[in-house]
Amino acid sequence: MALELLSPAKVNLFLDVISKRPDGFHNIFTVFERIDLFDRIVMDVIKDEIIIETDNKDIPRGKDNLAFKAAELFLKKFRVKKGLHIRINKNIPVAAGLGGGSSDAATVLLGANRLFGLRLKKSELIPLAKKIGSDVAFFLEETSFAIGEGRGDIITPLKINKRFWHILIYPNIKVYTKDIYEKVKIDKNNTTPMFTNYCDKRIKLRNLREKLNLTHSATPQKAGSLGSQSRPAKSGVSLNVNYLRKENIENPDVSSGPSGYTNMLTKYIHGSINTLLNHNTIIYNKLEKIVLEKFSLVRQVKEILESYGIKSLVSGSGPTVFGLLNSRKEAELIREKLSSEYDWQIFLTRTC
Repeated sequence: MALELLSPAKVNLFLDVISKRPDGFHNIFTVFERIDLFDRIVMDVIKDEIIIETDNKDIPRGKDNLAFKAAELFLKKFRVKKGLHIRINKNIPVAAGLGGGSSDAATVLLGANRLFGLRLKKSELIPLAKKIGSDVAFFLEETSFAIGEGRGDIITPLKINKRFWHILIYPNIKVYTKDIYEKVKIDKNNTTPMFTNYCDKRIKLRNLREKLNLTHSATPQKAGSLGSQSRPAKSGVSLNVNYLRKENIENPDVSSGPSGYTNMLTKYIHGSINTLLNHNTIIYNKLEKIVLEKFSLVRQVKEILESYGIKSLVSGSGPTVFGLLNSRKEAELIREKLSSEYDWQIFLTRTC
């Protein structure tokens, strides 16, 4: 029997690029938010091959497709002597900074686990996710918000009981992540490595969550999830304090441990949305300047959103620009106005 699942998109509320890695990738510090813009994945067991079908002509059908790669790795790793037919109905724009391909890959891992009845733990799928792509591990987590470190594949869930409305604008151009990261200039004064050295490496994730006051919310369910699984303790986190301001908090003493940026993040996400949006420390993307300089259309989208008084940000490496709003009604009014004037893909979404 076929299995039908939903693959959510993501936006990055915060993204800093820390350093260039020996493997050619970059170390980053990011805050992911999962949103309810979904691809629809239908999977079924077949005899002995992997078949990808999709309604989007821009999606590869073979080994260049991340969903294909996920299926291939899964079948090989767990010695499954069957194949998979995977139908991808795309709603998330391609090469848009919304993680659609990574999410589809994660959904295939989750779906294959269910179809073949293997009952694998999340910890057994994470290594495969890291081989597929940087964002895939985030989509395996049952969390609306998470910190991403390393390439973005080291995930610390943030259990925050807050939901945002978004207006997303995709201006119908493709932006490839590699092209943007190639233009990143690393800030030699970035304090993240220094801050990490001050942190007690023996702090376990559970104690860290208690320190950061991130434990008081229910975790939402999502299609294709593995269910609640325990997560191994993670020693230490690297937190960036470059962007702290004295508007609401003092610059933290890094010798006191990881109580700076993430405490502030939690405070403002739990607080009113206006406070969050007015605090530029939270809404930040190091890649945004590069994208805006390279693509005038993306700059136009951002300027239009901000002309409505909406604090906006490029998600990931772009070109999608999103704004956070107080209510669905407010978001719908703005979407209706913009849809009548511009030939862009405009989405109304919420945290999921």
